[in-house]
Amino acid sequence: MDYHTKRFPGHLKDMTCYNIYNSLVISPYGDMFLCGNYKIGNIKDGPVKDAWNNEKARLLRTQYEKGYFPACQRCGGFSER
Repeated sequence: MDYHTKRFPGHLKDMTCYNIYNSLVISPYGDMFLCGNYKIGNIKDGPVKDAWNNEKARLLRTQYEKGYFPACQRCGGFSER
């Protein structure tokens, strides 16, 4: 089965996201993102470690634990367990 075929609902039970637990993207403007366009803060406002566990980051992880988001199906960070 190829990469894109695994992105459809019948296979989602075997998929999970690791990006929200082990990576962070910082834009050229200092904005920090855990997932896609989900901004959790700006590097100019304080250390990365503060943003990593701030309220917005914890909310995203809590919501993800309840079930994946529709956009997850097409994300490269959404992979097999």
